[in-house]
Amino acid sequence: MSRPYDTPRDELGLLIRFLAFTGLRIGEAFGLQVGDLDFDAGRVEVQRTASETSGVVTIEHPKSGSRAPRSAPGLAGCSTSASL
Repeated sequence: MSRPYDTPRDELGLLIRFLAFTGLRIGEAFGLQVGDLDFDAGRVEVQRTASETSGVVTIEHPKSGSRAPRSAPGLAGCSTSASL
């Protein structure tokens, strides 16, 4: 019997590579919005984080209280129409 998590999903692999190349935490990645991505410069700006407690998702500013720009090497040259 096949379980849904037995089959590799492209989206999950893409997320893992994105996290690995940018050094983002999972909550930082889930807090991203399209405007946080600078495709020309290949950078990501962390402006919010997402966390889940008892089934409730909360979006907050990073604990440091400041924005944290990160390099995203594979992002440069992509377009907003390309799937991330």
